[in-house]
Amino acid sequence: MAAKTDWFEEAAKRTEGQLRLVSWTIGTHNTTLGLAHPDCTVQNVYGDRLPHALCPCQPDVREYLKALCRDLATQYPLWGIQLEVFCWMGLAHGHHHERDLTGLSPLEQELMGLCFCTACRKEAAGADVDVEQVKALVKNILDAAFREAPQRPKDHPQTMAQLEDRSLELRKFRRWRQVCLASLIAGIKNSSLRGSACRLLLQTEFDPALADSADGFGCAAYQQSPSETLRICDRASLDLPEQWNGLLQCFVQLGMGVPQSEQQLYDIIAAVRDGGCNGINFYNRSEAPPKMLAWLAKTLPLFAT
Repeated sequence: MAAKTDWFEEAAKRTEGQLRLVSWTIGTHNTTLGLAHPDCTVQNVYGDRLPHALCPCQPDVREYLKALCRDLATQYPLWGIQLEVFCWMGLAHGHHHERDLTGLSPLEQELMGLCFCTACRKEAAGADVDVEQVKALVKNILDAAFREAPQRPKDHPQTMAQLEDRSLELRKFRRWRQVCLASLIAGIKNSSLRGSACRLLLQTEFDPALADSADGFGCAAYQQSPSETLRICDRASLDLPEQWNGLLQCFVQLGMGVPQSEQQLYDIIAAVRDGGCNGINFYNRSEAPPKMLAWLAKTLPLFAT
């Protein structure tokens, strides 16, 4: 489809002077590259590779993500780049016939997705984390789940907070992961976008550690009622410092049964505005029922008032 025409370039030409062009850009979620370069993917505690998930600690992956953003910012007249999954992905993905008959809990799913590849072990150890102790803890918890399924041992943890209470090293390991991702975002801002007017937008709620790197944050209200959308936006806007002058978007889904009427969409958009967000992002045109797109044309002007 794109062999002869750069459709993103065409979109830039057609919107010039009329709309701000933002590139919604996917990072580590890349099965094609993961299958071609398994050494760059997440490796769980059992040594299994997750082919859909590139590891953001791997040097080659970090350089690829920076180069991707640099290419976009220099080749197109972008107002901003919207980053999605510039982080570690989890175990579940939706591969063909993906099964889990053990019934893994949310915590167990998260533990199965923790990466212990060579790069992660090396960098975490350099941050004074006893990685082998963390690996042993994670494996013991998962082994117990598999051994006792469908039941669990009496003292089996239900949340990551409970497990961190048992292990200072796990807490340090997860803190190191946050620092690793923050340095990636800072690297994109300071190198890939240096000298460019292109803004860097994140889909996460406001994070003080990223305040100097990101020009925008977000919150998600997918398939939510107007009242719940208002609550989500209120909570997200409360985290913003008074001097923040960037973009706080709310991500709203079109389709999957919500909104169910033009009035409900109107109320959702009003909730985003009243909740303190100064941006709204609709996901997404290609999956939205045509009727909803017609509602959008009538109700979106409310956000500008």
